[in-house]
Amino acid sequence: AMAVVADRKAGAVLLIDVANDGSYGALNFEMTDPQGKAFWTETVQAPAEGDGTMSLLIPGGGLQAGSYALTITGITAQGSRTQLDRRVLDVRFDE
Repeated sequence: AMAVVADRKAGAVLLIDVANDGSYGALNFEMTDPQGKAFWTETVQAPAEGDGTMSLLIPGGGLQAGSYALTITGITAQGSRTQLDRRVLDVRFDE
């Protein structure tokens, strides 16, 4: 799991390495909370071909300590979606 230290007001910034072979124009990130409910989602333009590090701002409101799942989906120009990766985020607060 990837450790994420969050602030209750500011949330957390995730740095995610994403490999793009050029077939995806956009990437969708979806976080589900420890209960499996959708917590946050964002669709961003994919990085240029090659490896890119994406910076994602996760809101602090409603965030709780625990294990979240982050699903990364590639979206082509035609709109077809392919799950690229699924990661576990271990969220804790810096009190």
